[in-house]
Amino acid sequence: MKTLSKRREYPTRSAIMRILSEDEQNRTVTAARLGEGEGFVDLDHLYRGVLRAEPSSYKRVTQALPQSALDEEKWTQVCAYVERLVH
Repeated sequence: MKTLSKRREYPTRSAIMRILSEDEQNRTVTAARLGEGEGFVDLDHLYRGVLRAEPSSYKRVTQALPQSALDEEKWTQVCAYVERLVH
């Protein structure tokens, strides 16, 4: 099942990056820079869905797209893409 999710992940990640401006793409961060409890998407593991930052996740996430990097409309679009992948 995970293999299928991984295969579907790449087109979805590309779709997410296409809806972001260059400036928004540059706002991806490592998890260590996320505020505790901040919503984010792990760009390397989209099948995990929308996550909340907590210290235990910091070392597992190498590239995150934080909710704070996007306006509400863009964040909603990103969440919709990720939700389709998860379900």
